[in-house]
Amino acid sequence: MLAGFLLLFLAFSVTYGAMPTFFAHVFPVDVRYTGMSAGYTLGTVLGGGFAPIIAAYLLDRTGDWPAIAWYMTAAGAVSFVAALFLRERPDDVPGRSDRSSPSSLQRVPTKG
Repeated sequence: MLAGFLLLFLAFSVTYGAMPTFFAHVFPVDVRYTGMSAGYTLGTVLGGGFAPIIAAYLLDRTGDWPAIAWYMTAAGAVSFVAALFLRERPDDVPGRSDRSSPSSLQRVPTKG
């Protein structure tokens, strides 16, 4: 039981640890906070809010759990396809370079 609990929350940690960075790179700087908030909230409400209702409906109609598993599989597939259509954004900060060239480095005097 403990091993299952730890594995489950390891998967949650990996997902929720990377999510803020992922969302930050999806939206441009001028709408980043709004885009992240709206995207996360709408995804949570539409994806997670209706899931119990849909699962209860599927269980009522079929009487068994595989229909719910197929529903969750389809939801995961939709998420995967949506992630494939996200485009990479160039660096949003003008004049900033990810790599420093040796000529741009300066010596810092130290006491010694």
